[in-house]
Amino acid sequence: MSFAADAFSRTRARAHVRVRFAELLDRSLAALGAALGAALMLAACAPAGTAAGSAAPARATSLPPGGYATIERDALAELNAARTDPGGYARRLEQQLPYYQGNVLRRPGDAMGIATREGPAAVREAATALRATPRLAAVTRSAGMSSGAADLVADHGPRGVMGHMGSDGSTMGDRVNRYGRWHGRITESISFGPATGADVIMGLLVDDGVRDRGHRKNLLDPGIGVAGIACGRHVTYAVMCVIDLAAGYEER
Repeated sequence: MSFAADAFSRTRARAHVRVRFAELLDRSLAALGAALGAALMLAACAPAGTAAGSAAPARATSLPPGGYATIERDALAELNAARTDPGGYARRLEQQLPYYQGNVLRRPGDAMGIATREGPAAVREAATALRATPRLAAVTRSAGMSSGAADLVADHGPRGVMGHMGSDGSTMGDRVNRYGRWHGRITESISFGPATGADVIMGLLVDDGVRDRGHRKNLLDPGIGVAGIACGRHVTYAVMCVIDLAAGYEER
């Protein structure tokens, strides 16, 4: 009788251990799933697009003083810094390299790391490309093109949409032509997530995960001279910035 009771106790203990282990395993898997989900969201948080579409690093952070207008102004300044002094901008990109842990970028002050697809290799490749780029003319900001870019932000941001086609079927050319007329060539790059002008431009220049580096080509195109830049709230990725670039533009 004593032996049976002892065996029964041991059986119950083993069953309790198995149940407890299952509970801990479930919690661990749930935590792992949440972590992976967060990493995937951070990677997706940065899609940036041209006509061909793409992705760029995202940064979870609050808006700078001055809000979206500050991001727009700083993005133009960063774009022109990269164009007029590509070698100097390459050095700025390389300053990010010590903050990579594998493919995760986490700079001092960041709330969380950013999962990238290519890791530091893409940064080094971008720096090499910038050093091989001749100095280019700065671009000027166009009010009409910025209004066209703002139309896409106003259309996609509240609906959490990504892409270049407006809900009304409009293209980038259609939107900027509402306020004037573009000439020569036009491209569009879209950043989702980054909340500073520097992060927007650096992300598009690195062009992490984009095989043809289409955004970098857009920003460093020697044939463009005017820019439309608009940033605003995106319900899924917090911040959305549209950069339209053209060879020329006539304001209405």
